[in-house]
Amino acid sequence: MPYQLRHLARVTGEVQVEVDGSVTLGAVLDALEAAHPTLQGPIRDRRTGQRRAMIRIFADGEDLSDAEPETPLPDVLRDGREPLRIVGAIAGGDAGAPAEADRGRRCRRRIRPRRGCRRP
Repeated sequence: MPYQLRHLARVTGEVQVEVDGSVTLGAVLDALEAAHPTLQGPIRDRRTGQRRAMIRIFADGEDLSDAEPETPLPDVLRDGREPLRIVGAIAGGDAGAPAEADRGRRCRRRIRPRRGCRRP
């Protein structure tokens, strides 16, 4: 889990939960939220049960963020050999080249650091 969620749950390191019945994505998240009530809301919307947009969920190298709650988890998770990873998504701009329309509007401070940036 991301630091912010571990801090809310007041835990360090990995968190282990017991799931009764079939081991599905929804069952694991239900068990996590039952064991740590402060996580009810930050991971999934309380009313709809939908995953929050800035939370990503991975199992055995597969992105399960958009999977249905009834999705069964891989055997390596059920056996405890691999963890279910809850990750805070990273937001930001594209690190690649600027779009063609933006090229003329970019500040060139790295090229001419003493002159400043002309505004269009």
